[in-house]
Amino acid sequence: MLIYLITFFVSYINSFIANKTIARRTYFLFFSGIAILVPALLAGFRDLTVGHDLNAYMVPNFRTMHNVDEIKEFFIVAAVQQLEIFYQGYNFLISRFTDDFFWPLFIQQVIVLTIVYKLLYSIRNSINYPLAFLIYLLFIFCDSMTMNRQIFAIAIIAYSYIYILRKKPLLFLITVTIAFGFHNSAVFGYLLYPLFTWINNQKKSVSILTVLIFFGAGLVLFLSFPQLLSFLISKGLVSPVYERYVSSGYNVHKADLLLIVFCFIFGLITSKGIDKKYSNNIKLLSIATFFILLCGIYNDTAQRAAIYIEIYLFIQILSSIKSMNETNRQVFSVLFVLLMLFNFSYIATTTQFAEAIPYTSTTLGIGK
Repeated sequence: MLIYLITFFVSYINSFIANKTIARRTYFLFFSGIAILVPALLAGFRDLTVGHDLNAYMVPNFRTMHNVDEIKEFFIVAAVQQLEIFYQGYNFLISRFTDDFFWPLFIQQVIVLTIVYKLLYSIRNSINYPLAFLIYLLFIFCDSMTMNRQIFAIAIIAYSYIYILRKKPLLFLITVTIAFGFHNSAVFGYLLYPLFTWINNQKKSVSILTVLIFFGAGLVLFLSFPQLLSFLISKGLVSPVYERYVSSGYNVHKADLLLIVFCFIFGLITSKGIDKKYSNNIKLLSIATFFILLCGIYNDTAQRAAIYIEIYLFIQILSSIKSMNETNRQVFSVLFVLLMLFNFSYIATTTQFAEAIPYTSTTLGIGK
């Protein structure tokens, strides 16, 4: 666990320096590059035992794609593999040049982290982007060591936030569709534009009635989730593989639920001092995320879907913190980092992030 925290800290320091040198483009690009490359190299150099899904599908698919010679053959083999087409296309492309697993794992993180970094840099006027990058690493990086398909979708849907801000629904739909090509859980991303737009169009702070309606809708979702999942599977929008998890006793991480509860409380206690659009988004997105996470009792798909909303939720929290006065900004920034550190530490010690911990690397000489 310690090596991840050191990596996150080094990455944060470099993004912080980059932020201070924006006016000097060469320095900015250099330190931004280091901020991205350090965690990407950690992912690339890891042993193939780090991350449960590596040997479940990444390693077999990459090896298969390395033996595919033509595009026509690729589509035939891809249909048999039953993995998302863009992910298999990624493996096919990288395998044209190498059979070394370092490269698909390293390049994957370079692409993903660059997308996220670019998003945060693009909204830097409303967010402390080095802090936001640190929050992202604490929140999802270790999960990305096993979620090799979905991490592409997470980064792409995170980037779609820009098109919501710019009110470009077509570009948003195209972006989410690309994400869907990497992982079909991204189908839930289509709901973000109407949800986010509706919340932002509220003229006043959300009423107690609206909050209660969201709670009611969340409860209905929770009670009907197995049927909803079966419907999505029957329509081909979610992989049949997830049906086996229904009612299988999947455990929701208590720390995740607690994290969202604190986010909701943050929205309540700061509602008078921040822009109502941030307050409304934080409160309502927290409720939505809480109940979707709760559906994880039935199925792993629910927690995967919740990640997309959580990314948007954290952006709202960080944006609201940026809008505060200097004292409150510093206090809430520290509190939010501590909260994410607690969440990271709890999951690391209880689930090992699906075998992402302990980190081992024969190349780097890091063993158990």
